[in-house]
Amino acid sequence: YVKGQYGRSPGPISDDIRRLIIGDEEVITVRPADLLAPMYEKMKGEAIQAGLIKKEEDVLTYILYPAIAPSFLKGERTAEPIPSPVQKKDAGLSMPTSMQVEVDGETFTVRILAIGDKPVEEKPKVTKPSQSDIPGGVKSNMQGMVLKIMVGRGDKVAAGDTLVVLEAMKMENPISSPRDGVVKEIFVDAGDTVLAGDVLLVVE
Repeated sequence: YVKGQYGRSPGPISDDIRRLIIGDEEVITVRPADLLAPMYEKMKGEAIQAGLIKKEEDVLTYILYPAIAPSFLKGERTAEPIPSPVQKKDAGLSMPTSMQVEVDGETFTVRILAIGDKPVEEKPKVTKPSQSDIPGGVKSNMQGMVLKIMVGRGDKVAAGDTLVVLEAMKMENPISSPRDGVVKEIFVDAGDTVLAGDVLLVVE
């Protein structure tokens, strides 16, 4: 940011602060995107070599979603169907009675009492095992997409080893092992979207 790779800052940054962060590196004054090397032909070549391209738009799919595009383009993964809206008036809408919201990195559960002037009918609660109760579970600390899984079942890991890499807001965020142990279970695949608190894998 101080170097100018995210554009011009809204206010001046003092020379002392700038030197503490980037030393004598030159501050960018041009449009940052102009400094990026063209990637289309390079990534198109990668995708063709991997046998992923059947039509031109497949190239863009691979460039935009390099982590999950290969499995889609190979037919190993299919898009989840979008549920059809209820057509009949007397069919009744299945409305949520609660939702989870994230505020400043903390997750809160909010109960919905009414939508407009119509109260929400709360469905009977069904008790089911929670993933958060799994012994040895390693949880996600944020919402994001699984970019890479760095371990496999049966692998021995040490505390601090990177287990999973999540992508959030175009940044890679490593999830590290909290303990020494062995990877017993993996609940996610590359391309999956996870929420804060979701158990990604088990290390015991």
